[in-house]
Amino acid sequence: MPTSITVAHRGRLLDGELLAGSRRIDWHLLLRRTFGADSLRCPRCEGRSKLLATVTDRGAVTKNLAHLGLPAAPPPRAAARDPTDEQMTFDVDAA
Repeated sequence: MPTSITVAHRGRLLDGELLAGSRRIDWHLLLRRTFGADSLRCPRCEGRSKLLATVTDRGAVTKNLAHLGLPAAPPPRAAARDPTDEQMTFDVDAA
């Protein structure tokens, strides 16, 4: 039986959307390949967005997140589990 792909997937393949020319792939292309969503498309005007700046200053990031009403601190880490506790088993052979 020959391998078959959908028409939409074939179109993405022929357009070069699924091919990588190097080891590094831009994040927006990875999002489009993985989820089929164009992360650079403006939801209001349908235009293309572009990166203007990367904010790395901790104070500026905290101020921006507070302005947006988002938490500035990372969520707390979960406690480590004791490896000697009874672990969950999956009965694959039972099926």
